[in-house]
Amino acid sequence: MTKPKPTTFGMTVDDYAKYRKIDSAAVQAALDAGQLTRAMDGTIDPQGPPIGLTQADYARHRDERGLRGGTRQMVSKAAREGWLTFFVDGTIDADASDVSWAQNATPRLDFNDPEPVEAPSSSPSPSPLPQPGKPQAAPAPVEFHHADLKEIKAEAELHKARKWKHEADVMEGRVIAKTKAKAAFDDIFRTVKQRVLAIPDRLSGDLAGLTDEQDVYRLLTKECQMALADSVERIKQKLDLQEPDNAC
Repeated sequence: MTKPKPTTFGMTVDDYAKYRKIDSAAVQAALDAGQLTRAMDGTIDPQGPPIGLTQADYARHRDERGLRGGTRQMVSKAAREGWLTFFVDGTIDADASDVSWAQNATPRLDFNDPEPVEAPSSSPSPSPLPQPGKPQAAPAPVEFHHADLKEIKAEAELHKARKWKHEADVMEGRVIAKTKAKAAFDDIFRTVKQRVLAIPDRLSGDLAGLTDEQDVYRLLTKECQMALADSVERIKQKLDLQEPDNAC
């Protein structure tokens, strides 16, 4: 009677490498690093959680950080150009890809252009001089694909909508200028520091005459609450956060 072949719950390193069309050593390294999920029998669970980001998630990652090319179409084209770094499960390594994108992208690609553009040569070849008496060939017309024009238009409209929203937020007070916020918090921190450092001088005489632990606790708590309340008022005044006057 033949011994039944043991059943595995997942995939072996070699099978997973063939499935992903990558080197087995890279799969083993990712497994040892804990990036891949192990099944109950120690094999690789191909349905485990992703290591990195999908193209849609990476596009959202770039958009949220204000990086250029924050759309699914641009990420897909960057992947075809070889600008992205992938984990063994095919997901995107966001940090490494951000660096690679910045190193490879030219200023023209990232935001609105539909196709990557090669960086200009440091020593471009000179254009041939026109020959007298010979007709010159007309320059080749620039071709645009319908899908590319739609993408450019969509990107431009999205950028315009974001700009309008930001301007409206500033006018309605929902957005505070960075310089104003920094100056306000610098002043707040300086005030809190001065109030806290002044507590020993203000309370040293009172604390010296107290013997009850509860009295000491109440005195210190009151002083700290006063310092914090003063800081809150400073924040409201500096950032114009006073509640509106409802009196008619």
